[in-house]
Amino acid sequence: MCTFHHLFKKQNTVQQFLLFSMSAFISLVLSCSPLPSAMPDLTHPAVSLLPGECLVDNNLKCVYSNSYGEGRYYGFRFSLNVETQYEVVEQGHYFSDVFPIRHRHRPTDSVFKQFGGNARRVKEQYDYIWNDLDISQSTVFYKGEMTLVADKEFAGIPAGENLAGLIESPTPTGNKPVIHLEPFNSDSMQMLPLVPINRIVLFGPSNNQDDYLASEAEYIDVDKTALLGFVIPVQDCEFVSEFVSFKLSVPIRSAQYLTWINDRLSNENAQMNWKEDILTCQFHSNVGLRKKPQ
Repeated sequence: MCTFHHLFKKQNTVQQFLLFSMSAFISLVLSCSPLPSAMPDLTHPAVSLLPGECLVDNNLKCVYSNSYGEGRYYGFRFSLNVETQYEVVEQGHYFSDVFPIRHRHRPTDSVFKQFGGNARRVKEQYDYIWNDLDISQSTVFYKGEMTLVADKEFAGIPAGENLAGLIESPTPTGNKPVIHLEPFNSDSMQMLPLVPINRIVLFGPSNNQDDYLASEAEYIDVDKTALLGFVIPVQDCEFVSEFVSFKLSVPIRSAQYLTWINDRLSNENAQMNWKEDILTCQFHSNVGLRKKPQ
């Protein structure tokens, strides 16, 4: 049986720490996924591998658009339907001794079953690859520039013009998501930082995590969901109470990673298959950004 276990280069200790820290930070700010009390105490963040085959549709749903980071950012957060299931993985014959118990969101059994008689082998190769990861990855990538438009002036940009140039980064860390997965190239590709979750937090009537009472927080259990988030620096603007409607479009290229794994079982030179799509969302917020008076 061929495996891809040795395709994935180990990072040095410093790189592993940075990647681990970034994963923990993203997991903290983009999702809240406490584990049931019956499960073991897992002190490291979930590390998930989300292949393109898991995307169900292209419909984003806005779950947050308001002040973020103690008022330093305007934050956006969107959910996306994905075919994933949550599981705790105990150490098996090929799992690392570093984390004898790990947790993750992985493709559902139905995703693997599409490979028929190869389903078990594809799942095994997926597990080998996942086991070498120390930060969550997706095989979905940006294809060109996203567009975000508002129906009124926002942060000094006239209504109807693209706000994407204001976006500091795809993640609240201010860093480009690190591609830690062969055969993709970190220098030439930008990964879509999709974070699979099992719980979403709503922050009270104003839906503002920077200004809410703990008793107002509502925890909503979700299934087969991933989150995408980005931020706009407030800088010389201020938050204002006004109804703003937005339209978001995110062009993507989705690598059919499990299909590639399956094809490589019989042809080690198999090429990656890609699907192109545009993730879209129409949403509104009760908060806008306005340039401060000079």
